[in-house]
Amino acid sequence: MSRPAGSPLPPLVALPQAIGEVMSWAELERAMGHALGELQSRERQWLTVATLHRSGLYESPDEFPNVSAVCLSLLESVGKAAVDVELRRAIAKAAPNFDVKRRDEEANRVGRMVRERLGQSLQVQNRAHLGRGEASQAANKVASGSTVRTFDAVAMQVVGWWSLVVAGAGLRTFVETLYADAAMSSATAADVRSLFQQHAQGLKPAFEVAQAGPDHDAVFTVTVTTKDGRTGRGEAGSKKHAQRLACHDYLSRHAPHVLADQGSPAKRGKPVVRRPARPLVDERYAALAARFGCRDAGPFARALIHRSWVYENVSEGDTDRDGNAMLANLGSFVLNAAMMRRRAAVLLSRTTDPDPDVAVALTVPDAALRPIFEALGLGRLVRLSAGLRGQPLSDEIIANMVQATLAASHIQWPDHSTFESHLPAEVHQFLGAQSSTSLVDPVTRLQELSVELDFQVEEDSSREGPDHNSTFRVRLNVRGLAQPISVEGAGASRTAARKIAAAHFWSSAEILTDGAGRVPDTTIARLLLVRHLELLAASRTRWPRWQRAGRLGARMVQQGDRHGFGRWAAGVCDVIGPGWRPDAVAEAALADYFGQVSQTARKRVIFTDVLSALLAWIAAAADADEPATSWDEPTQQLVALSAAQSVWMSAGADQPVAQVLENWLLVNRRRLQVERDLPLDGAVVDARTAAALFRALQECAAALSGQPEPRLSMHGRTTAAGVSVTVSCARHPLDQVKDTLTMRLLCETCPTLLVGAHDARSIQLSVKTSPPNADENWLTRAAYGQPTADDYDAELARLIHDLKNEVTAARLAYDRNTPTRTERLEAQLAASRHMDAAAALASRLRDADMLYEAADLVGTTELAAFMQAYISDLIRRLPTQIRVVPPALAPAVVAIDERALRAVLDNLVKNAEQAMAAGGEITFDYTSSPGDDVVLLEIADTGAGIPAAVLEALAAGRAITSGKREGSGLGLLGVRRTLRRVGGELEPAPRAKGTGWLLTLPTVTEDGQAESRDK
Repeated sequence: MSRPAGSPLPPLVALPQAIGEVMSWAELERAMGHALGELQSRERQWLTVATLHRSGLYESPDEFPNVSAVCLSLLESVGKAAVDVELRRAIAKAAPNFDVKRRDEEANRVGRMVRERLGQSLQVQNRAHLGRGEASQAANKVASGSTVRTFDAVAMQVVGWWSLVVAGAGLRTFVETLYADAAMSSATAADVRSLFQQHAQGLKPAFEVAQAGPDHDAVFTVTVTTKDGRTGRGEAGSKKHAQRLACHDYLSRHAPHVLADQGSPAKRGKPVVRRPARPLVDERYAALAARFGCRDAGPFARALIHRSWVYENVSEGDTDRDGNAMLANLGSFVLNAAMMRRRAAVLLSRTTDPDPDVAVALTVPDAALRPIFEALGLGRLVRLSAGLRGQPLSDEIIANMVQATLAASHIQWPDHSTFESHLPAEVHQFLGAQSSTSLVDPVTRLQELSVELDFQVEEDSSREGPDHNSTFRVRLNVRGLAQPISVEGAGASRTAARKIAAAHFWSSAEILTDGAGRVPDTTIARLLLVRHLELLAASRTRWPRWQRAGRLGARMVQQGDRHGFGRWAAGVCDVIGPGWRPDAVAEAALADYFGQVSQTARKRVIFTDVLSALLAWIAAAADADEPATSWDEPTQQLVALSAAQSVWMSAGADQPVAQVLENWLLVNRRRLQVERDLPLDGAVVDARTAAALFRALQECAAALSGQPEPRLSMHGRTTAAGVSVTVSCARHPLDQVKDTLTMRLLCETCPTLLVGAHDARSIQLSVKTSPPNADENWLTRAAYGQPTADDYDAELARLIHDLKNEVTAARLAYDRNTPTRTERLEAQLAASRHMDAAAALASRLRDADMLYEAADLVGTTELAAFMQAYISDLIRRLPTQIRVVPPALAPAVVAIDERALRAVLDNLVKNAEQAMAAGGEITFDYTSSPGDDVVLLEIADTGAGIPAAVLEALAAGRAITSGKREGSGLGLLGVRRTLRRVGGELEPAPRAKGTGWLLTLPTVTEDGQAESRDK
């Protein structure tokens, strides 16, 4: 069992195998009514993630690779939403006489106790994975009897997993039990007997007392029974206390609302006299109920009664009880739970590092519910006062009706998942559309954009009409761009009018992301685009946020949607003007911006794994006394890595596919006989795809290199997506070529290349073609006209090439025919020297590989705690003659994963250590720059200093020639790449003696979200 039939939620994404599974959890399995063994492996892995606290995730990144803290926030939000809606249901069931205010008060009074008891019932404290510091604090609080909120957060994450994976099975009963317990505990023991007597009047309660044990250690058991057969039981060391506990037990099980009533006076109901009116329920409401799969239309009729109708049509009526207020109150929590479940499931079905701007838990705006109101036809069913009928309904009234309608369905189903599975298609579509949309309101988005793009927003407002039917008008005046802009909005309140005005502004600002459709105001769009491009070069710290938000078409570049990007770019050029283009600085920054997007999007997992395994083999072979026995696999790995990196470095203009094939035929004309049929209609591919296709064809040729007179046939055809080339050989099999390491690396390096095989003697190579050059403009040239590889990649390619040469030379020396002992020793010496050189390169490449992988790690790090732990580790592992001076610790959270930051500092510290062999001092210091949203971290040593050539090469972006015997110059390039990918920078810090580096690290807010929300 993985999830109930009919559940619309997608499965959670697969996790790395390094993450363990929770195989048994008795308390949780009992509450769910399902065994964990019935679930899929990935779902048990996700339960392990749900038991993580943020502190545990930060301290154990290797145990949970690629899992971000945003996953925990999503699970916690789902858990809170699920518990909230079931708690409201439990309160309504136990105390049906409560009005909306009393229900809210009761939920606030017992909510924290319910969450605390939930964690205790599931024994979360024995399962939670905390960081060392957090675990120590939790242990101290437990020892002192204090409440540990850390466990409450983990408990909500577990409930979030429960809701997503097993659809919250058993959660309603579980929460009802917890609420009854919390309500019982909140009543004082002194008055519980009197409460029971008041409640049991007329029920003739009878008490039975039993005593066990000797007099000095007696235990009294009291059972109270009323005439309707209901009982309560208590056990204590005194008869009176046992009677109180029996009364408590009776009330908690059979009348928890009596206990809940303690704390605030109940609102007395008024006598209700209804005026003659048409029946509340008719066939229209029955039809609406049927759309939700419900039989009882009464709650739906109640859901569509506005308080104004009650005031006019119910004499001495209660607008809460006789209108839809009760249902609307519950419906707001029902909608929130449905939204959070769908949002979390969709995001976590795609990645373990969701965009925090989309993952944030916010209330759905009232205006967003209008499409559901219209799609369900609720406008024809609402009951309003005479004054409101015929008038446009406000967003607040519409949201009220939609939420109450959802609650009318929710109360008729046994659990939340069943409720969701019976929702109409229109509601499912709405939830799906909202699942990937930021819920930050347009006013906040406009304010944040004004800070990012350095303009000001001023407001003018006015009010029209009488008090009971006022209209507010708000004008937002934008100053600071190339010309002033004004947008207006009107609504029933000043806040509503302000939001409408901001929404008008944003409808034109959507072109900043991927809004290629109609632009309502081209002036707004043009001014924002120009300002964005003007500030791009000076705003590198914001690049990661903008890239995650899809600014300037980044999402399409990341997804490889070249046709979509071309359409968007053409729309931008139409809006901004065909004769306009950015200056040279902005154009170079734009190319770098898109280059970072392409690099981050293409995580080369196979490449990294193969390189790591190869470097480990080289290190072991160099240390061994005897020569290596197997050279074939390492040699093949080096050839494959070199080929893949060569393709990765490919740059230049697009190439016709026919020309690529002609070049390959020319290279192999002497050893292959090829029959061809290649009507490719002028299809072209980018430089990297062309290089990958050529190298894939070379792999096919290599597979036939030992065969006599190989004859091939090549057939090409164009498709809607690109070009397909089938290579066949009648005499020899080719299908195994698709599974070679080189082919797998080529496909990873160039996702536009796909390799398949229809039969044993053929292989099919498919490539995605480029759009026609007619669509090219300065935007497409910046995105696709420049190589996405950088100086770091170029240096890495050179090192892999050199490593291949050294290992090949060592192998040739070992395999040399040596008839004499002297020649054999000379060959062994030559091979040993080559392996030593290879080991030296491998040593530097291991650091580079760590940085290469870390450069794709985006996350957050609490800098004070990290630096304290990092400095302690340095003091233990550095030589005693090197002194470490720690920084003054101050609170700061930076937007870089702890692993990446550690890799960066390790590289710089290693350089400092090698520069101070005779001893010296390494100093760390950092300071916040709130205005720029960055932290400046300085690391300095007292060594020989940075050579001028290194500084010049780093500033110019050229390859760095290391002055160290075993150096590669790759480390500094990797550090700079890592920092730039998170919006930071590496710069030399001048010092009178030694070397100083200044690291710029972007900051995030205290809750781990980016400083600005761009979606």
